[in-house]
Amino acid sequence: YGNSRVMHFSKEGHFLSQWGSKGDKPGEFNIPHGIDLDEKGNVFVADRENNRIQEFDANGKFLMEWKNEEAQQLYSVAFDRKYQQLLGIDYLTIGTVVIKGSDIIVFNANGHILNRIGRSGSYDGPVCRYHDISVDNEGSIYLADILGNRIQKFRRITR
Repeated sequence: YGNSRVMHFSKEGHFLSQWGSKGDKPGEFNIPHGIDLDEKGNVFVADRENNRIQEFDANGKFLMEWKNEEAQQLYSVAFDRKYQQLLGIDYLTIGTVVIKGSDIIVFNANGHILNRIGRSGSYDGPVCRYHDISVDNEGSIYLADILGNRIQKFRRITR
């Protein structure tokens, strides 16, 4: 939790490069909390305390920022290769006592929100605090819920 950079290693574990520092400007981080790549090698970082996702090319060049205006913290990010969408998870409380829970946020390639699933969308399950997200090759979403101490799996429904 004290890190403010992205470190790049080879598949053999050799250090290649790093970028970032503490702050809130493009390329800076305040607790980079989740990271994933798309098929082009672009790097998506959930910058938790700055409540945003930053996108970089494979060399660390800043490309885009997606700011979350709906909650206080954006915990993690995953790129869905099957549907070519970026997924993020956030967390919302009112003050310090009323827990509203998490959303899964689905973004298109331009950073526009396509859908929100969870506290503000189409989910009527228990209040959750999603801490990490992953997507498999079929587009199923896996979430680590630290409020309920469980893993949840969501499958897409085709209509």
